[in-house]
Amino acid sequence: LTSRARDLPERQRTLRNTIDWSYRLLAADEQALLRRLSVFVGGWTLESAEAVVGSAEGSGEPQGGAPVDRHGPVEALETLVEHSLVWREEATASARYRMLATIREYAGERLEQAGERDRLRRRHASWFGERAQEAYSNIDSEDQLASLDWFDAEMANVRAALTWALERPEEPERVELALSLVRSLGYLWFTRGLTREALSWLDQIEAVSGDAPPGQRGVVLYWLGAFATRQGRAEQAAAAYQEAVELFRVADDDTTRVSKALNALGTVALSQG
Repeated sequence: LTSRARDLPERQRTLRNTIDWSYRLLAADEQALLRRLSVFVGGWTLESAEAVVGSAEGSGEPQGGAPVDRHGPVEALETLVEHSLVWREEATASARYRMLATIREYAGERLEQAGERDRLRRRHASWFGERAQEAYSNIDSEDQLASLDWFDAEMANVRAALTWALERPEEPERVELALSLVRSLGYLWFTRGLTREALSWLDQIEAVSGDAPPGQRGVVLYWLGAFATRQGRAEQAAAAYQEAVELFRVADDDTTRVSKALNALGTVALSQG
């Protein structure tokens, strides 16, 4: 931290020294909380903080669902708000907290220095993977708008989860998370018109899904076909849909998926004349 700070311009060194001074004023558990909150991108809710950060006391393993401070999550976050290290958005129905990019960068370096970065990023990715599945499961219910609102609010955190999942494709746990996120996010990407972004993620996930169960790889290829169609890439879409049909048939667990993929393949074929 110190050697890096010496390379910064004077203004940035002054800002960094101010942040460092504020950090050192915190109690040990409050410091732990601040650095662990740096895994969030684009803000977080109290519920997410409790689940991902867990106990902020000491430097041990965070416990999911445990208070983030000995005084409770609200009090702990309020302390950081009072120190101007975190701010709370008053306008949201459910309180949401954010951190300035400069503070988040500093806290992230402290997190890595404490040897907690990998563990916290894993917890973060797992949590948002689970929440994305919940949002998807409610997409055809009366909670549809709430699911879409959740996606809009947490898009940056979801991107961070996908980034983590694809960093080390040799780890089965990460590939599994990426595959489950495709199933959850395909419809949400489609609804929000995020075609280019979706294709970018899907191309990466398809490249590491060769050993995935047929049904899971089929979902990746189905959505790859859907977004390629939106981009006017008919040849790519047809190839993706064709393979999805074959994989769904091998999986033999949902004839509806075979029908949908066949219908989509036929639509692409008609568009090609």
